[in-house]
Amino acid sequence: MATRIIVTGANGQVGKALLARLWDTSAETHAVTRIPGPLQATKVVASPLDSEKVQKAIRQSDVAIHLAGTRWPKTSNSYYGANVATTAALINAMRDSNVKRIIFLSSVDAREDSPNEYLRTKGQAEALLRTTGIPTVVFRCTHLIGSPDSPGATAQALQSVDGERFWRRGYGLPRSGCPGGGMGVCRLPEPVPPRAPAACSKFANAPNERLLN
Repeated sequence: MATRIIVTGANGQVGKALLARLWDTSAETHAVTRIPGPLQATKVVASPLDSEKVQKAIRQSDVAIHLAGTRWPKTSNSYYGANVATTAALINAMRDSNVKRIIFLSSVDAREDSPNEYLRTKGQAEALLRTTGIPTVVFRCTHLIGSPDSPGATAQALQSVDGERFWRRGYGLPRSGCPGGGMGVCRLPEPVPPRAPAACSKFANAPNERLLN
């Protein structure tokens, strides 16, 4: 029998790339997304994580890959809602389920006592997953940058427009309006050329500096 894998946040950059890779395997993939649309999966479930439709799909899965979350919450959403409440809904469905492994996409420096709201809610989500007793793999990633043709929302947010300076968010003094709060903003001496994700990666990996939000 094929392994049944459920992927939350399946229509994001990582989710789409993962589904494309899994498509060439024997796995049966169920993609969970809030917005209906074509995805490379055995079945697409467009519904909230706490809906009965999704809860049933989770209970019947062997592996749960939890990608749902956000760095940039919309007006109707929040860091807690996107990162913690979705994880709680996943855990609720996994009680008395077939799930034997969880894979979770987190972030470098995630911890429950972080002053940054994004990192704090990721840390809270990790803590919830530790209570399940189910073997869990946590990927604590830095910024995820795609190919030049499809760099992803994070890389696009870090690109400048011709002639404009590039602003980098990172550690520093608290500044209102910075995603996650408690973040600083500094101006780089020169603009980053448009469509240059490699440059963004260079800044992310610079010594003693980290791009968090």
